Amino acid sequence: MSRRLPDELKIAKEAGISVGGGVSGGFLRYLFNILVARLHGVEILGMYAITNAFFQIGTRIAALGLESGLVRYVARLMARDQKDVAVATVRKATLLGFISGIVVSWLLYRYADDMVGRWFPASMGQLPQLIRWFALSIPFTLIARMAAAASQGLKVLKHRVLALSILPMLILAVGLVLLSAWYDPIDAIGMAYFASQVVSMIAALLFLMPLLPVHHSQNVSSESGLLLFSLPLLGASVVAAALNWSDLLMLGSMIDDRTAGLYQPALRTATMLPVIASAFTAILAPLVSEHQASNNLPQIERLLKLTTLWTFIFLWPLLLLIMLYGSKIMLIFGGDFLQSAVALRLLALATFSISITLGLAVVVTMTGHPRFVLFNSVIALSVNIGLNLLLIPRYGLMGAAISTGTASLLIALLRIVQTWRLLHISPFSLGMLRPAVAGAAGWLACLAINNLIFSLHTVAVLILGGLLFMLVYLFVLWRLGMTEEEINVMNAAVRKIRRARN
Repeated sequence: MSRRLPDELKIAKEAGISVGGGVSGGFLRYLFNILVARLHGVEILGMYAITNAFFQIGTRIAALGLESGLVRYVARLMARDQKDVAVATVRKATLLGFISGIVVSWLLYRYADDMVGRWFPASMGQLPQLIRWFALSIPFTLIARMAAAASQGLKVLKHRVLALSILPMLILAVGLVLLSAWYDPIDAIGMAYFASQVVSMIAALLFLMPLLPVHHSQNVSSESGLLLFSLPLLGASVVAAALNWSDLLMLGSMIDDRTAGLYQPALRTATMLPVIASAFTAILAPLVSEHQASNNLPQIERLLKLTTLWTFIFLWPLLLLIMLYGSKIMLIFGGDFLQSAVALRLLALATFSISITLGLAVVVTMTGHPRFVLFNSVIALSVNIGLNLLLIPRYGLMGAAISTGTASLLIALLRIVQTWRLLHISPFSLGMLRPAVAGAAGWLACLAINNLIFSLHTVAVLILGGLLFMLVYLFVLWRLGMTEEEINVMNAAVRKIRRARN
C-alpha cells in the first residue's frame, strides 16, 4: 500500500518540479523572443506577438474549458477509485478538443487575410502567412493540453511541465536558429512553431499512457458532468486570454507592428510571474477538488494560505528586481527596447497582483463557482479595452500598460471579496511579513551599490545586482525563522538528498 504524502509536502514537491520546469520553459521562451528580436528585428517580433495572441485566444476557444474540467473530475474519480470512468472521461475530452481544434484551425486559416486586412492592413504581406502556420498547430496543441490536464488531475506535474513548457520551447528556439539559415523569417518561425506543437502532443500522450491507459478502448461511460462544469469556464478562459493579449493586439492595430514588438518583451518578462504562481496553484487545484468532495473547508483554507505564502516568497523578490533593473532587462533585447522599461515595471505590478490572488480563482472554481471567474474576467476585459481606446492613441506603450494594470488590480480585488463572501476564507497570513521585510532589506542593499555597478555591462549589472539581492533576501528570510510547514518540507528535502547519496 502506497503512503500518501501530506498535502503541504505534495504541494512543495510538485510545485518545486513545476517551478523548475516553468522557469526553464520560460527561459527558453524568453530566449526565443530575444533571438527573434536580434535576428529579425522589432517588426518581425511584433508580427510574432500578434500571431501568438490570435493563437492563444483560438486555443482557449477550442479547449471548451475542458482542461479545468479534466483536472477536477480526474482527481475526484481517482479518489473514488473509478479509474475506468476517468479513462473514458479523458478520451471524451481529448476527442472533443481535437474536433473543436480542427474547426478553430480552419477558421483562422481561412480568414487570416480578412482579419489582417481589417485590423492590421500595414502587415498584409507577411502576417497572414504566419497566422496560417500557427493555425495548423492548434489541433496538436489541444491534444497535448488535454493529456497534460489529465496528468495534472493525477497530481503529476512534471509531465505537464516537460510536454507543454520545456520540450516545445526547446524545439522552437533551436528550430528558429536552424531554419533561419534557409528560410525567410516568417516561414522559419512558423515551421519551428508547428514542429514544437507536434512534439508537445507526442510527449504529453506518451507521459500519460503509463498513468492512465487512454489508448485502450473501454465500454464505460464518461463523467456526465464534465461538459456542464467545463462550458461555463470556456467564457472565462476566452475572456481571460483576450484580457492578456488585448493590449498587444490593440497596439498593433491602433499604431503599428513595431510598437507591438517593443511591447512584447515587457509583456513576456512580466508574465514570468504568473508562470511561477501557476506552479503552486496547478497542484492546489486537484487537492482542493478532493477536499471539497469531503466538505473539508478548513483544510482548503490552510492549503490556500500556504500556497499564497509560498507564491509571495518566490514572486516578491522578482518584482523588486524588475523595479530595480527594468531598464537593464530591456537592454538585453537591444537598445530600441529601452523605451519599454517603464511599461515593464507597470506590467510587473499588474501580473504580481494577479499572481498573488491566483489561488483564490482556483479555489472558487474547484468548489463549484466558475461563473464568478467569468464575471471577473468580463468586467476586467471591458475596463481594459475601454482604457486602451482612451490611452493608447495618446500614450502608446504606457497607455496599454496603465490599462492592463488597472484591470489586473480590479480582478485581484474582486477575487478577494468574492472568496470571502462565498467561503469566508482569506489567502493572507502574518507569515507574509517575513518575505516582505527580507525583500526590503535586499532592495536597500542593491540601492547602496547601484551607483557603483550601473556603468558596467548590462549582463554584469543583472548578475551582480541579482546575486546581492538574493543573498540578502535569503539570509534575512532565514534569520526571521520558518513556519512548521516549511520545516517539514526542508526535513523531507534533506531526507531525500540523504537517500540519493546512499
